Amino acid sequence: MIVDEQPTNIIEDGPVVGEEVNINNNNNNNNTIGNITNEESDENSSSVNNNNNSGGVRSRFNKKDDITSESSDDQTSSQQNNNSNNNNSNNKNVPKLVKMVVSSDSESDLNGGNSKNNINPNALIGVCADGTRFPLPYTKNPLTLHPISEWSFFDYAKNASLASLILLLFNLPGWVFIAWFIFWRFMYNIGLGLLLRYQSNTTFITKFVKTWSNPSHPLYPHLKQFCTSGMGSDYDFDNTPAEYNAWLAFRHIVDIVLANDLVTYVVFALAYYEIPKDVGFSIIPIYLLGVFLCAFTFWAKTDAYRVVKDFAWYWGDFFFLVDQKLTFDRVFSISPHPMYTIGYTFYYGASLITQSYTVLYVSLFAHFCQLIFLVLVEDPHIQKTYPEIVEDPHITREKVKTYFGHDLVVVKNFQFLRAADLFTLLIVIYTLALNLLSLPTWFHIVQAIFWRCVLSFGLGWVLRLQSNQQWWTNKYQSVLGKDKFISFENWKNIYNLCLIMAHISFTSCFFKYVQIDFNFFGSIFWRQILGLMLILINLWSSFSTFEVLGEFGWFYGDFFIEDIPSNLYYTGIYRFLNNPDSVTGFAGFYGLSLIAGSFPLFALSIFSQVANFLFIKFVEKPHMKRLYGSKVRSQSGISKGIQEIVNELTETSPPIQKLVTKTRNLTERVEKRVSDRINSFVDELQKHGIPLSTEQFEILKTLKEKYNNTSPNDSDNNSNNNNNNTNNNTNNKKSKKI
Repeated sequence: MIVDEQPTNIIEDGPVVGEEVNINNNNNNNNTIGNITNEESDENSSSVNNNNNSGGVRSRFNKKDDITSESSDDQTSSQQNNNSNNNNSNNKNVPKLVKMVVSSDSESDLNGGNSKNNINPNALIGVCADGTRFPLPYTKNPLTLHPISEWSFFDYAKNASLASLILLLFNLPGWVFIAWFIFWRFMYNIGLGLLLRYQSNTTFITKFVKTWSNPSHPLYPHLKQFCTSGMGSDYDFDNTPAEYNAWLAFRHIVDIVLANDLVTYVVFALAYYEIPKDVGFSIIPIYLLGVFLCAFTFWAKTDAYRVVKDFAWYWGDFFFLVDQKLTFDRVFSISPHPMYTIGYTFYYGASLITQSYTVLYVSLFAHFCQLIFLVLVEDPHIQKTYPEIVEDPHITREKVKTYFGHDLVVVKNFQFLRAADLFTLLIVIYTLALNLLSLPTWFHIVQAIFWRCVLSFGLGWVLRLQSNQQWWTNKYQSVLGKDKFISFENWKNIYNLCLIMAHISFTSCFFKYVQIDFNFFGSIFWRQILGLMLILINLWSSFSTFEVLGEFGWFYGDFFIEDIPSNLYYTGIYRFLNNPDSVTGFAGFYGLSLIAGSFPLFALSIFSQVANFLFIKFVEKPHMKRLYGSKVRSQSGISKGIQEIVNELTETSPPIQKLVTKTRNLTERVEKRVSDRINSFVDELQKHGIPLSTEQFEILKTLKEKYNNTSPNDSDNNSNNNNNNTNNNTNNKKSKKI
């Protein structure tokens, strides 16, 4: 894993680093982003050095050069003051990146104002490719309802999408609703996708707008009216750069497409909804889960907009960049690409509510199209606009690269000329060929258990010895007379073979149990669809893990190589999970178990994951602790994000706060009882002179320290103080009576 435990600036699909780094952003090969600084580093430094023609920060997706961060309120206020001062200074100096503050409506109202008539001095600063800088005018929040009196032509056009509800009044065949939704889904993913892709590669939209912005052009008045619609008096078409005008025109089109995409899906789902004839208790959990998924999507979308605002919501960095600093928290700590992943959970909520396989399959297809849009449109632009900059600067790559050279990683880089590769291929073919024989099922189960034990326990034991005393390397030097390069080369071959066999042997068990049902509307097929989704999650997790770790981390290079990184950077999938290979890395096992519908296969999946958990607990974690000490974080990004949400709900909701307080008090009472029992048990043993073994003594000592050293909370102190005060008051009253 490559992670920086220090709080840093979070850039969702933009560059972020744990230390001060000069970022060169070559958007259209012309502008440069200024330095982005970790404001809470060990030295507590908060300097931000910016370069001329500074670009902004994109905020839509997570790339592996993204790192989670937070900023204190004091730092936020000081940054805003600095930004205000710099905006009034010479434009040659780029103002410090300011933290985006949630406003009620406007993209540019950082201080929560909503005036459309006055230019906010603290407005976000847009930066064009040629270095032109301009304040962003006021724009409406697309998720907020506005009075009809404030509607523009495009507001009417957007809300006209509700007319699709009229289709429900006619007895139309189902394919009409499906086709109508698919049309707008393609308008989104294909239509907008092509526009954005060409804009990213050739800036063709901006070029058209520049040409049509000439007052002598016949389309000039129409373009001006098109862009000015719905804007306030702080927007001047003629004095605003063409890049922003192009984005504004594109924004109007996006509003219409997104509105129709959403409404037509709702209409399609309603068309396939039928009131259940037999209403029982079994349907209530299904409805509740469906409603929860829809509500969760609404929260995820609104919370995402709270962070990214209009600029990223409408793909602003395809047109220009913005000087801003975003603190990505909550929903961005829970899921990568939240607007494209958990932001579409309402599809599956609607499928549960309608209980329609047709709705489920269409939803899966639409969500798949959205992910293709991400891969083909978003990611290439992100990689071009924000080059990979988060690397561990403490790794001397010239030294480390001598340990690697087109190594076999699962099946990648396979070479027939290497004996180890051929040996691996022969064993895999032999194992798969066993499925053609009439061998008992228990044979395949034992084979899968054997290879899992070899991988997790056997190689785990080797790594533990290597971590403590360089056992593997020393054996090669003392017994075989080979250097550390040869020893590590053989380790890579053995580890890759065991990794492949652990998965191949499990798959062999799957073939013994599986019975595929191709009835698309049967009771079993939904289970197979869910299993396939888990397999895809497993594949994504594995590719994402390798993308972050590289060959160095994939083969546990820091157990063998001395030139290890001195800092940790939690990037990519590690932003969300501390050990993704032990969580989502086993989703495929459970997916195969669902497809096969086999309990023994499910039990084998649990055994495999538990074995990997023990490997991480007793081998990987102690080694990481030894190398990096306190830099290893104890809490994953997901758990941290959920904790932030719970804490906020606790602070803002009295009922939840009361429930949490009761739970905390109950936990403290249980801990106190356990502590008293342990103390009395130890006292009894000492009183009767019963001897304890070293292991028993250490266990009791650990338990006693765990519960006896638990400091009482303020609630206990307060309750004790209240009891004391009550007793004192009672005694005083008694003394007065006497």
